[in-house]
Amino acid sequence: MTRFSILLFCSIASAVPFTLLTRQAVPDDEVCKLEVYKASSWSKSGGEARLKQWIKDHGEEQWLSKMELEITGSNSNVDCSHIQSKNCNGPKQECLQTKEPSWYYVQQMASQVNSHLDMLHENLQSFVVQRTMEMDNILEDFEIKESDIGKILGIANGAAGIGSVIAGATGNAPAAAGLATLAGLLQIGGSVIEEPDQADLKTAMSDYLNSIFVKTEENVARLLLRLFGEDTEDKILDDTLKSMSDLGFSTGSSNEKSAIIRFLSSGASLEKLSSKPVQEALQRVFDLMRQGMIGALLAESKVYVLSNTKRKESDCKHEGMRYVDGACNELFQFDPRDQQSYRVPKEWYARLKDNYGFDRTQMYRNVIRCNNKPPGPKDSGLYPPCFFGLPVLRTDTVTNSAKDEWCSATNKKELPDWLNSDKGNWHPCAKMDEWIVPGGM
Repeated sequence: MTRFSILLFCSIASAVPFTLLTRQAVPDDEVCKLEVYKASSWSKSGGEARLKQWIKDHGEEQWLSKMELEITGSNSNVDCSHIQSKNCNGPKQECLQTKEPSWYYVQQMASQVNSHLDMLHENLQSFVVQRTMEMDNILEDFEIKESDIGKILGIANGAAGIGSVIAGATGNAPAAAGLATLAGLLQIGGSVIEEPDQADLKTAMSDYLNSIFVKTEENVARLLLRLFGEDTEDKILDDTLKSMSDLGFSTGSSNEKSAIIRFLSSGASLEKLSSKPVQEALQRVFDLMRQGMIGALLAESKVYVLSNTKRKESDCKHEGMRYVDGACNELFQFDPRDQQSYRVPKEWYARLKDNYGFDRTQMYRNVIRCNNKPPGPKDSGLYPPCFFGLPVLRTDTVTNSAKDEWCSATNKKELPDWLNSDKGNWHPCAKMDEWIVPGGM
C-alpha cells in the first residue's frame, strides 16, 4: 500500500457490540419511540436482526426492493443503489403506521447509507477539481530541476498513511460511519494507482494525486451497487471491510457471512453526516500525500538530515534546527560537483511550514527514528514510519571551537551511495557558522 497508507493510526471505536440474541432489544410498541438517527437504534429496533434474517433466507441480490415487495405487497421502485438517486428518501409512512416497525428502520438505514456515500462521492468530485493547481509551485519552491519520476511516485505510493489520517479525524459515530468508509476506500484507491507516464514532473505529480481521488470516487459508486445487491460478484465490499479493519475500524463479527450485515453492524450509518468532516478529512489526506511527495523529491535532490548528538540543545538555535531525541537536527544538501554539503536555504523552512503544513519537529523525529530504512505502511505518530524517504547522517564529532566545523558519520555503512565515499578525508557536513546556498542546485 501507499504512504497513501493516509496521515495518521488512531482507530475510531464506533461499533455497537454484535450481540443479537433476540429479534430486537425493545418491544414493537416501543420501537417507534427510539431516536431514529441514532446508531444504537439499528439493533434496538430489530432492524438489523430483520435484515439479517431476510438475507439469510433470500440472499443479498436486490434485497431492498424484494424485501419491500414481500412486506408491503407492492414495489415503489425504490433505488438506493445509485449515486444521486431521486428515489431513496426513506420510509413513506411514519413508524407507527408501518406494518413492521423493524422494517421502518431498515428503510431508514438504506436511505442513510445512500446519503452517506452520495456525500462522499460529491465531495471527492469537487475536491479533485479544486486541488488540481495546488502542486504547481513545489518544484520552484525547492529548486528541483530533475528527478526520477517513477521512484518518487513509488515512494509516495508505498508509504502514505492515507487511511490513518482519517482514522484519527474524529471519534463521533456520524463521522465514524462515513469516514471509516472513506478511509478504507482511499486506502484501496492508493494501492492500485499506476504511476503516470508523463515526462513533465509537475504534470505527473498532479495526475498521480488526482488519480487516487478519482479512483476512490469510482469505488464509492461500486460500493453502493454492491451494498444493495445490484452486483453481488464485485469484491469492493469485501476489500473495503478488510481495509477498514486494517485501519482499526470495527467491521462486525468475523463469523457473520453477509458482508452487508457486517458493514452496517455498528449502526453508525443510521446517523446524519455533514459535509464538513468529510471535507476536512480529504484536506488532511491531500496535505499528507503532498508532504510525502515533497520529502521524496528532496531526497532525490540529495537533501538529508544531519543529526548531531554532540551539539547541545542550547546551541541548537540556527534557523531550521530542531533538538529531537538527544540530537540537533537540520537539513543539508549534498552537491556532487564539489563533493560537499551545504545547509539548505532558510527560505525552504518557511515554505515547508507555511505553504505545505510541515511539522518540522515531527518530520525530524520521523526521519531519525527511521534510520535510513525504506518507507513503511503503518502509522507511528503524526507521520507513518520512514514517511519522507530522507537519509539521516548521524555524527558525534562536531564542536563549536572553529569556524570550519567538519564532521564524520557514525552510521556511514547505512548511508546511500551518493552520501558515502572511501576517501580518507571524507567529511560530509558543512560549515556551521554561515548559511551557504549551493549554486545551481
